[in-house]
Amino acid sequence: MIQKKKVPLHPSRPSSTRITAFVDLQRLHNNFRILRRESGQRDILAMVKANAYGHGATAVARSLLKEPGLAGFGVATLQEGAELRMGLGASRTNPKILVFSDCTPWETWKRSFCQKHHLTPVLTSLEDFNHFIRQGAHRTLPYHLKFNTGMNRLGIDMEEVSDLARVLDQLEHRHQPQGWMTHLAHSEKPNHPLSRLQLQRFQELRGRFWQKHDASDWHFANSAAIWNARAWKVEDQSTLVRPGLALYGIPPWTDAPQRGLKPVMRVEVRIIQIHQVAAGQGVGYGFTFRPKTSTRVGIISAGYADGMHRLLSSKGWVYAGTRRPLLGRVSMDLMAASLPPSTKTGDWVELWGDHLDLWKQAQAAQTVPYELLTSLSDRVERRYVDGSRS
Repeated sequence: MIQKKKVPLHPSRPSSTRITAFVDLQRLHNNFRILRRESGQRDILAMVKANAYGHGATAVARSLLKEPGLAGFGVATLQEGAELRMGLGASRTNPKILVFSDCTPWETWKRSFCQKHHLTPVLTSLEDFNHFIRQGAHRTLPYHLKFNTGMNRLGIDMEEVSDLARVLDQLEHRHQPQGWMTHLAHSEKPNHPLSRLQLQRFQELRGRFWQKHDASDWHFANSAAIWNARAWKVEDQSTLVRPGLALYGIPPWTDAPQRGLKPVMRVEVRIIQIHQVAAGQGVGYGFTFRPKTSTRVGIISAGYADGMHRLLSSKGWVYAGTRRPLLGRVSMDLMAASLPPSTKTGDWVELWGDHLDLWKQAQAAQTVPYELLTSLSDRVERRYVDGSRS
């Protein structure tokens, strides 16, 4: 894959003059340890799909490599897995990298791709599993099986478990699956009827296969399930957990308890011009905002090409000593915000981090933190720091 190179700026200037995402690796480690504590010291498969939720997959993975209890990493696509393996060192066979969704449908070429990059495919249908076995891929590749316990997205249907068992019975022990998994539809609501059904079905799978596969990985818990670990019986029913959002310091639902998590990312943008806009005049495309009184307006160097959603127009916020509203439409490269008198051209304001809750910013854009984080484009510099913030 061709790597994009940053054109160096003037040597007296920082590498970004527009927008920067600061990624605090010490906070990442602290969050990792909190998640181990909350899950009863289960091993952690760190989810780094979608460029580690915008944080930078290779940098995040490298940072976590020596953490006790790291089971490996989870990605969505084969390409993500290959890039991560190369980023960690192409000759490394450990830690394991699970590919969660791109192995469906299973195709012949995927065997050699997974072998080359030391990837562990997750097989999500009986048809794919049978193809995998006929191809002989089970002799050269570790693999996990995913079951549809009720979410009705990806997974082997429960009605097919008996057929699956007959095939497994014919395989040598060393060619059996290394992992068994499902995914939860209402992990933040463990008492929801579907949640109770999904847990019951996963327990049934363990009851049927555990005796022959007690050395395998058993997993279903994402961030929200870890936060509800007792209700989900995480310690009893799983050997590892798969945190994503909480690993990056964002609570798994809007009013979830923080429990010591701290946001790993802080996004700052620069004020590049300031206007005093008279009452009745407009700001930005279409003049969708017209101040009723004279207003100090800062033009901010980020827009939807950087990942700032257009739905934040006149609804989102920046932090400039105090929380200040965005004004008018978010455009491709620029936004406008109300500014206090103390700010000046060249100052930096926060889009999210310690002072602006990402859940609140996401709600303003009628979305969730996952989407804002994964929308950050390549134009946004990631700058990695280690414990520079408390």
